Amino acid sequence: MNIYDWFSQPKGVFRVGFGLVLFFTLLCLCFGIVSPPPLGYYTTDENFIAETGVFMLYGITPRALEWPALLSSYLYFIVFLLQCAYEVLTHLGQFSGISSLFDCIDRVAHFYLTHRAEYVILGRGLQLAIAVLLSYRIIRFLAFTDHPLLAGWGRGVLVICFSSAFWLWGNVGIVRPEAITGLLFFEIVIRLLFSTTLPKPNLYLVMVFFGLCLSERLLLVFMVPFVFGSLVWYAFKQKKAQLFWSGVGCFLLTVLVAIPYLITNLMVILKSFFGGIVNKMNVAAPKTLFNEVYIADFLSNPINILFSLLFGLGLLYVFKQKLFSTVGLLLVANTSLFWFSALRSPQVYSTHFLPTSITCLPFVGFGIVFLMNLLREPPRRYFLKTLLLSLPVLMGLYELLLFQQKAHVRTNFHDAQAWVLTREKNAKIAFDPEFEEFIPKNRECLLREQQQNDDPQRRILKIKKILSGVQNDMVEYDKLPVVARSFAFEDEDLAEVQYQLRLKFYDKSKPAFDAYFMLNDINLANHAVQRDSVIVAMRNRDPRYDYFVSVGGIAELKPVKVFDKYQTPDVFVYKRQ
Repeated sequence: MNIYDWFSQPKGVFRVGFGLVLFFTLLCLCFGIVSPPPLGYYTTDENFIAETGVFMLYGITPRALEWPALLSSYLYFIVFLLQCAYEVLTHLGQFSGISSLFDCIDRVAHFYLTHRAEYVILGRGLQLAIAVLLSYRIIRFLAFTDHPLLAGWGRGVLVICFSSAFWLWGNVGIVRPEAITGLLFFEIVIRLLFSTTLPKPNLYLVMVFFGLCLSERLLLVFMVPFVFGSLVWYAFKQKKAQLFWSGVGCFLLTVLVAIPYLITNLMVILKSFFGGIVNKMNVAAPKTLFNEVYIADFLSNPINILFSLLFGLGLLYVFKQKLFSTVGLLLVANTSLFWFSALRSPQVYSTHFLPTSITCLPFVGFGIVFLMNLLREPPRRYFLKTLLLSLPVLMGLYELLLFQQKAHVRTNFHDAQAWVLTREKNAKIAFDPEFEEFIPKNRECLLREQQQNDDPQRRILKIKKILSGVQNDMVEYDKLPVVARSFAFEDEDLAEVQYQLRLKFYDKSKPAFDAYFMLNDINLANHAVQRDSVIVAMRNRDPRYDYFVSVGGIAELKPVKVFDKYQTPDVFVYKRQ
């Protein structure tokens, strides 16, 4: 038996696929945990998700529910609870009452505020473990399921394509909602696409997974036509109408359990979801029919062009073999509709195309199968077949390494941050917002920001910003409807809890600064200061600021230091003379 005969067997396919999963997991472990990027962060989203989970115990509704990331947040919630339980059990003899028990919980929450990077690293490790378990399920299903589309080279090629996919490994090493969502949704796709019947256990699994997908990444609501259309088809095919209603009930129950805020904080949900839609509508319409900037960027990557060609060949293969089912047609139709809608948006990000990256993957695999079937059996063709089989692995590995290389590049910002920490204690320093989580604040700064956080006038400006584009007569805080306060200020509620914790456990022996974080628009960040006002103050030698540290310079003033060592935006430092 040669290697190709062995690889065509389900056990061989499973071993190859899971071996690739472990290989890529090891890479993500090295790049994201053992040797993380400078300062430990890829994006601010990781920080965002972690603190959302930690402060659920304080009754704070998760923010930005248009991309909930609730499964990831619940992960941190569980970690926080376990840490609280450990601290309580190890200090049990020191408690004098219920108050000291609650103080212990406060200390754990404050520990998070001073050790954010460690929490992020821990979350990455837990997410990797979950990804391995979900990948195991997917590979086992593809390897051992009998279906005409998986016959011959089909199952092996598809397993390799999945195990090496960049949409998977580019997200799994970072705490972000696309990671777990992508795995759950891919299992939904393959179970609907490669099944001839849908028994109740599989039905419940699909609908539970889809409910969890929406609780983690609401973007997948646009794939409802495919999922529910497939449910209708299987119910009709099996002549069981109750199959459909059972699936709908299971889905709704999962959504309510995973997103209890649909009941307890409905106004926050409506603000987050429809507010996001209104903000997008207020963005200027694209000058062309589709977003040409995104399309040009997409086509600048040869890998994208290659996989687009393979996708087209995959469609041709399925049609030619007469293996296209109704579910497959639904999948292609929904994907096409999603493409059309997303490319019409003036604001397009690569993460917006997560659903299409997943739905196209099976057809990319079939495109490779189509090419392999053109090659005959003589040994001289083995090299070309091996090359085709290696193509998804090489492309996935290349994109992952390129991504990690960019993430690990040290920037001028990192050097500037290190320099700032050497300044005199309690120096008054104005920063760009990128510095906020890396510069310790002194008591004066915390008290000032706490007061700004509760400033009625700033809150009015925020709610007017939230309701921009609609009739808005909310101009006085005292006359602000109570229900408006209940949905508009969950960010301020979270900030207030954090200010109280920082002040409660403030350590004056540690170096800290009177920090001012600058934004061009402060309507959504109460504690920020207007950037232009700081520039005017620095020109006038205002004693409120000792230093100005920013990517943008100040005309007519000479910087005392410029960080320009790396191929990233320069950071300028000005000192009040």
